[in-house]
Amino acid sequence: MSKKSFANAVIKLMNQKPMKTYDYYEITLLGNSDGSVTRSITTQFAGYTETKPRRELREASLVHPEKMLYALMQIGEPALVINDKSDLTIFFLFGGHAIVEKSLAAEFFSELIEPRESAFSQVNGRLMVSSLPKQLLQHAPARKMRMRVLKRDSYKCRVCGRTPANDVDIELHVHHIYPWGQGGVTEEENLITLCHTCHDGLEPHFDFDLFSLIGIDPIKERLRRDKARYLSGRQNYQQIARQQWEEANADSTGS
Repeated sequence: MSKKSFANAVIKLMNQKPMKTYDYYEITLLGNSDGSVTRSITTQFAGYTETKPRRELREASLVHPEKMLYALMQIGEPALVINDKSDLTIFFLFGGHAIVEKSLAAEFFSELIEPRESAFSQVNGRLMVSSLPKQLLQHAPARKMRMRVLKRDSYKCRVCGRTPANDVDIELHVHHIYPWGQGGVTEEENLITLCHTCHDGLEPHFDFDLFSLIGIDPIKERLRRDKARYLSGRQNYQQIARQQWEEANADSTGS
């Protein structure tokens, strides 16, 4: 397929209309710098795990195709409309967002349909536990992460400002703003330095305002990261898909 014909096929699917009698999922294909591929799907709440920490179970959610297409267009991330298997081939090469007909999604993305355990990052959104590194899921931050948080916070409580350098009775804790016991992840943007007195006195335990004390606006930060991650992820995916396509064609020509 030439670059021109491929570009025309992508434009066609961006302008294609969903079928009125079909149901659709929203699926996203992105690539990582290490050459791996991330597949995700719009989900809905499906209950809680019985483990500690208690985390949400999320399952694939059917979407209203026209509303989803409009929403994605508004944030500058237009989606392809996938009605049949020939459309699906273009999606596998192009990546990004797509509105995929239900039976095709069940056949080619079955691992995304079933309920899965999720964790929550205030700046990165809902994350599937199976795709996360161990250090984000463990309760205690790794030693180097803990030292980065303490250094960022100038080795003092971000609420009262006291520090062991001036008050020998002070014990510093690294606290999860979005609680680990409620499915929050262990990342620097979710950790804050508190003295033992302020930590023990938190009420409620999840105080959203603590994010402002470490210079984070979670909503703006998530939107910024989502956009940057999407654009780079789609570019990475297209490079990965192009390489695999060329290798497959080379193998078939050689044989």
